Amino acid sequence: MWIALGFIQLLHNQECSLEDIGGMYFDVLVKKSFFDKSKYFGGYYKMHDLIHELAQSVSIHECLRVEDGTKLPSIIPKTLRHLHVQTTNPDIIKKIGQFKYLHSLFLFHKASNQDLCSALIKIFKALRSLRLLCIWTPKGLKIIPEEIGNLIHLRYLNIDCYNLSMLPRSVSNLYHLQYIIYDFPKSLSECKGYDLLPSDINNLLNLRYMKLPENCISSICGIRKLKSLQELDMFDLRDESGYRIGELENMNELCKLGINCLENVKDDEEACSAKLCNKRMLTDLTLCWSNNGSRNIDLDENVLDNLQPPKCLRNLRIERYMGARSAIWINNVNPIFNLEKIELRECLECETLPPFGQLPFLKSLM
Repeated sequence: MWIALGFIQLLHNQECSLEDIGGMYFDVLVKKSFFDKSKYFGGYYKMHDLIHELAQSVSIHECLRVEDGTKLPSIIPKTLRHLHVQTTNPDIIKKIGQFKYLHSLFLFHKASNQDLCSALIKIFKALRSLRLLCIWTPKGLKIIPEEIGNLIHLRYLNIDCYNLSMLPRSVSNLYHLQYIIYDFPKSLSECKGYDLLPSDINNLLNLRYMKLPENCISSICGIRKLKSLQELDMFDLRDESGYRIGELENMNELCKLGINCLENVKDDEEACSAKLCNKRMLTDLTLCWSNNGSRNIDLDENVLDNLQPPKCLRNLRIERYMGARSAIWINNVNPIFNLEKIELRECLECETLPPFGQLPFLKSLM
């Protein structure tokens, strides 16, 4: 969110990512007791009541929180930039369009979907300066209006609902978009995917992060265009144009990468085209073959030999590799010198283990 709102800037001489800089900022605030770690919710932080009251006082002309029972101000200051609305009252939702200079909108709505959908159309037409949008509705919003394409400055989109069937085609025109997050119930993750994203979603060249249902990201044809992407949890390879391993060649900002269906890589030359060793930010790598019976053992070995990761790698997982030997770069140890965690699953034909005992930072071997 800080990145989307422009609070974090990357200097020319800095090699770390915007996310890394944001993490350092947050650590400083924690050390100064601006935030305290929650005792009851792991991974969450809270703000002390006194500091929260001070922050509210300082930002009174820029931030507004509206809940059921709260009256909207009769005069809306032009300095208002951030709005949080939590209500079941459709009349309040309909008035959001008056806040024309908003940069962020957090909308928590529990009324009928019809009321919300019609209100969203008006909001998307009015709030042209919006950079961050979060929508939460437990009633199951099925569609996002095409008018979202009017939010040409949008950087961050977070949707939390149960029954969203697809994102509108106009999302592909939001060229500044950096984050797409669709928080979905795990029980629905398997039945969503291929139809959720517009076919030309790869036009969003500034995308840095996507959290979507399973199969969604693997449905993107020509993912090579998303060069700013930081994470690609699991990309299923296919033997067709736009889905081959060569798509990863220039995606050098990746910090986390998972590659599945490696049996669809034809030869060592195609495996080499991924150029994993050039990804200087990569710390987490998963390499998987499908459990589809007999395979060419020599091909598995040659493919893995040519998937050498960069030395910065910290976590490595290999699944269903059918080679009899380990990859050359694993046996050499030096290319994986910084590994902290190694996980080998269902590598049933492997005859010997590499010299993992020579890895000085290794903490976990599974």
